[in-house]
Order: sequence, then C-alpha cells, then structure tokens
Amino acid sequence: MEIKYKTKPFEHQRKGNEVLKKHLNWALFWEQGLGKTKTVIDDIRLRYHRHKGNLQVFIFTKKMFIYNFYDELFEHSNLKPSQVSLVIKNKQAKIKALQKEAIVYLINIESLIPRKIKKSKRTDITLLNILKKKLSVKGKAFYCVIDESHCIKNRNSKATKTMISLRNYFHYKRILTGTPIGNHVGDLYTQLFFLYGHAVDHTTWTSFKNSYLITKLVERYEIVLGSKNLPYLHERLKEYVSVLKVKDTLNLPPIRTQKFYVELHPEQKKIYEKIIREKVVIIEQDIWAVLNILSENIALRQILNGITPWGELEYNAKLKAFQELFETNLSGKKIVIWVTFKQELLYLEKYFKKLKVPFGLHYGDMSTKAREEIKKKYKQEKSNFVLVTTQQSMQGSVTLLPTDIVVYLSNTFDSIMYDQTKKRTYRIGLENSILYIYIIAKATIEEKIYKALDTKIKVSNKALMGG
Repeated sequence: MEIKYKTKPFEHQRKGNEVLKKHLNWALFWEQGLGKTKTVIDDIRLRYHRHKGNLQVFIFTKKMFIYNFYDELFEHSNLKPSQVSLVIKNKQAKIKALQKEAIVYLINIESLIPRKIKKSKRTDITLLNILKKKLSVKGKAFYCVIDESHCIKNRNSKATKTMISLRNYFHYKRILTGTPIGNHVGDLYTQLFFLYGHAVDHTTWTSFKNSYLITKLVERYEIVLGSKNLPYLHERLKEYVSVLKVKDTLNLPPIRTQKFYVELHPEQKKIYEKIIREKVVIIEQDIWAVLNILSENIALRQILNGITPWGELEYNAKLKAFQELFETNLSGKKIVIWVTFKQELLYLEKYFKKLKVPFGLHYGDMSTKAREEIKKKYKQEKSNFVLVTTQQSMQGSVTLLPTDIVVYLSNTFDSIMYDQTKKRTYRIGLENSILYIYIIAKATIEEKIYKALDTKIKVSNKALMGG
C-alpha cells in the first residue's frame, strides 16, 4: 500500500522507509540532521493505514525532546492536535493524558519509572500500570518509538529496566539516535535487546561483553579498557540497524577546522598545578576542599576558563585569545559559541555588551519560552550575530542555520553531547562551508578531553560504519 507523503523525502529517507516496511523492529542510527524523525513518522502513517486506523503509537523520549517530536508530527503527518496526547506536567495531568483516547502518545520516559511507595499506599496508581493496561487491550496494534535511544544504554538504570519490561507489548518497535555509542560498544547491548530480545544473538550481557569488550577488575569494579572483534560486530549489525552519516549521505560543503593552542597565564598555571599536586581547592580564605577525581576534573576545567570558587580570575588566557581572534577575524559574522559553564556566558555577555555586538545567551536556567525565542531570533538573523550557549541546554532536534563560524571555547567529556553540538549546524539545509574553531589550553586536561572524544568517535565509527 502506497501512502502519499505529506512532505517530500530525501532519497535516503525514502530508502529508509523501504527498510522499515520490511521489519517489525528496527534501529535508525542516523546522525542528527538527516531526518530520522520524519522517516519514522512516514512509517507510522503507513502502518496506521494498513491497520485501518486500529493502531496506537507510543513515543518515549526525555522531557526536553518531547516538543521537538510534537512539532514534527504535525509537519509531516495529517494528525490533529486532538489526536496527540502529551503525557507531561504533574502526576494527575499525566494520568489524564495517558487515559485519554488518542492515536499518538508522547511520553517522558523518566515519568514511567516506578517510585517507592509506602505500605499504606500500595494501591497508588502509577503511569506504568496504566500504560500496561492500555497495551493489553485485545484487537489493537501498538507501535513504539524510543527517540534518542542512547537514554537506555545504561543497563542498570531504572529507565532502561522499565522500557525492557514493556518490550513484549508492542507489535512494532523503532529506536532512533545519531549517537548510539557514547563510551564503548557495550552501549549497544540494551538498545538492541529492547528491539530483539538479544544483541546480535547474545541474550546476556556477560556473553556480549566477553565477545566485544576488553575489561579488567579493579578493586571489585569491572572497567572497560577497550573493544575487540569490531569488524565482525559491524557485519552483524547490518542485520538489525541502519547507519547513516551526514558526510556520506548529503552533498554538504566540507568541514573546515582550526585549533588554537593557548598558553596559560603564569598565575592561572600556578593554581592549576596546585590542584593537580595537592588534590585540594580553596573555597574561601583558609577554607579548603579535598577533591575526588570527578570534582578535580571539574575544578581544573574551571580554572582553564577563568573560573574559581571565589570568583572570576583577572587573568583568563583562553578568553583573551578568543577576544583577539574575534576582533581581528570574526566580527560581523554569524557565530555559535559553545561553552560548558554559566560563568563563561556571563564573561562573554559583558564582553559583547562592551563592543555593542548583537548577541544572545542560551542556558538551562532560562525559561523554555526565552530559550525558544533566542533560537528563533538566531535563525532569523542573516549576519553579525553571536549566540552563546551551553552544550547541556541545547539538546534535541535543533537547527542553528545559517551559521558562518562555530567556536568551542570549552567542551564536555560526553561524546554524545559533543557530537550533537556539531550536528546543530552540520545537517540538512547547510549551504555554506562552516569554520569550526577550537580554543584549547595547551598541555592541560583539555588536550586529553579532545583525545578521548576522538578515540570514542573512532570506536563508534569502526563498529557502526566499518571504518
């Protein structure tokens, strides 16, 4: 049965729909910017017509991504708002939304996690119980989508266990993500198990781990040292997933990259080395905090970006390097600047106000409405505008085009988040070649971060792409 597309697909999307037609369960591991959401919406439309309207769709994702999917549903299908139920807000509102009769339910995956209930409240209604009851109705077909499926890569998380408990209720299952591997190929296990009840024929984590991971026991904790048998895994994955990369799929302008290595100011370097040597950081005069590995890494990265527990450093080598670069080569351009810490936003806010440069800030503490307004403003500007944003706040299917230059003033350890920041600009709709600039503190933890990110990306590409 052929269903007319509401919005014309690109060729890779049309081919993707042909693949989905043949499979009850499938993974679209397509990089962001290739339109995997549209592709699965087109498949939903086909299945709905095949079942003569006797199909209900349940889309699970994190809260921050729900409205992105909601908007695309109406863009690529003929659904009406009354046919889509948003399972969000407070508990009673979620229960009401889930009990409503609709075609599509958009559900915050974290709201399904069972909470501990006191003995006196054992009869308390949970969303999970309501959902299971809804999925037990005879004579209906149920279609499941997990958007950004890397959110279930942790096999010990409650969200993952909850979704695994639901897998047998659905007639069709799709998982979507551009970044299925964040740390190592073990991240694939639960995502594939949700779809198939196994991961390339491995029904237990131990079996999968022994086949594809190199591990070591350190003080009763098993750590992953590396991967093995990746060429074989790559061949087997072809039976269960489709993988697409932007650079191999779209005829986009080439990526241009420049890295600027910055020497720390002597005083900045002194504080940095003291933290490494003594594993402590000053909070206030005569008050010291002892650091563990995680807090030490955060403290080191803050010092590199001019941030201390007692306030802003007068000497910020990276910020100074950026200012010189901006004033000599970047002014008048349309620029996205990625930062990690809110204090960096405030430094740049002060700087751009002083220069009277048009700019906007985007960060987590802003209201949803304010964030949407600044993204809209950025898209409308043709030139001479700077958007400063944290990696954490700019998640979901967001397009930041047109753009001339992308600057990484600081970066994250999270390879998934890093990859998503790149796909905000390198995606469908790109017409001009974008310059990506990295400002890196020389001989510091930042060099190690970029090396680790590159290693994770290479492992992911070897497993998924074979190269």
